[in-house]
Amino acid sequence: MLILTGVSSLVLVTSLVAVFLLVQRDELRSFDRALLVEAHNTAHKISRQVVDQTIDGSIVLPESLQPTPRYVAVYGIDGAAQVSSRTFKGDAPRLEELEIDPDYEIPWEGISVDLVQEGVELRGVVVPIGEYGYLLLAASSKSLNDDTSFLLRLLPALFALGLVVTAVVSRLLGRLLARDVQSLARVVRSVTDGDLGARVGPLVGGAAETQALAIGLDEMIARLEELVRTQSRFTTDAAHELRSPLATLRGELQLALRRERSAEEYRASIVAVLEDVEALSALAEDLLALARLRARQPGSDTDTFAVVDAARDAIRMARGLTDARAIRLELRVDDAVAEVRVAGRRTEVARAIRNLIDNAIQHAPTGSEVLIELARDHERVLVAVVDHGPGVPEAERRSVFDPFFRGTRTRAGEPGGAGLGLAIAQAVATGVGGEIRLDATHLGGARFVLTMPIAPSLHAAMA
Repeated sequence: MLILTGVSSLVLVTSLVAVFLLVQRDELRSFDRALLVEAHNTAHKISRQVVDQTIDGSIVLPESLQPTPRYVAVYGIDGAAQVSSRTFKGDAPRLEELEIDPDYEIPWEGISVDLVQEGVELRGVVVPIGEYGYLLLAASSKSLNDDTSFLLRLLPALFALGLVVTAVVSRLLGRLLARDVQSLARVVRSVTDGDLGARVGPLVGGAAETQALAIGLDEMIARLEELVRTQSRFTTDAAHELRSPLATLRGELQLALRRERSAEEYRASIVAVLEDVEALSALAEDLLALARLRARQPGSDTDTFAVVDAARDAIRMARGLTDARAIRLELRVDDAVAEVRVAGRRTEVARAIRNLIDNAIQHAPTGSEVLIELARDHERVLVAVVDHGPGVPEAERRSVFDPFFRGTRTRAGEPGGAGLGLAIAQAVATGVGGEIRLDATHLGGARFVLTMPIAPSLHAAMA
């Protein structure tokens, strides 16, 4: 607040001083111009010998409606006054007293002078009058002095008023900003203490910048709350998924140690335990992959690969599941995508496409077909996986990409994994700057669309 008041005071002082100097200069110029015009008129009359040697009269100034007495004197070449008006009372000053050298050739525009006559401050101008010498025409500068005195009284008053207004406004603004900052600080402290439900909301009502900061802070807290909630749910679900196979392992091992068994029985127990260990290992690998993919910055990979190659890799990896369910896989590649490349890791994108294919196979009727379509949409490439299953219920569409989400069919006992496939595919898509969405407009099954941006180098070359 003190800094704002100080800066405002400096600006006020500078502005008022500038105004004072400009007004004073303009008034003086106007006064001198009027004197010069009257002086030349008088000099012209004298040169034509149409004026009395005792000159008396008045001059009307631009800033005054009343006539102002004029002081007129005619000087010879030697600088001595030869004739003067009655206002001088015979006591006209010499040119030397006006600090004008008589030998100096006075220009047509004259020389402005200041003098005092019987206590009256005058402003005059000396102009040449040809063979007669020089003419001095002066008038009282009281109006100029009065204006200057008025400005000297007015401007400090304006400065004081401006300073008071600035101080009051600064104080009010400081209080308003301080209140807003305190509100923001309270919310930040609440979030630091673990209250992720704290929001600034209507607590801030000051400047637009402060309101924008409050909105941004609320959005950040909301995202942080969602991340913490997701992380907590992820941790809980992961612990649950890990606990089930561990409990199964423990039970089978305890059962195997409870009594003596034959080699074949031990072998059968070991095989069962190994299956659980492999499932547990696969779950751990999926969890690590998901965590690694989420931690990576989008667009950090600069390597490029052909999308068609990644799609063929995914189809090859899914052959075992397709053979078991008698599912046919058909790949349709648009001509515009045949040479399209994207930036990222081919193995990860292939895994994302394979997860979409596996998901389609698990929900497709036995003996049906799963279609993989590759197309281009301007600067992006689309990979669509379509099945002829029952589709995704509307109530589950928002959760279909959540980790460990299996859907109603899986919970009803139909085959399914740990529910990480689509979450991993979504993380892969985000890592390459794309996304995966469920096409809600598709009928007769589910249609998932993986969208990825085309590699910049290829896009630039084609443009």
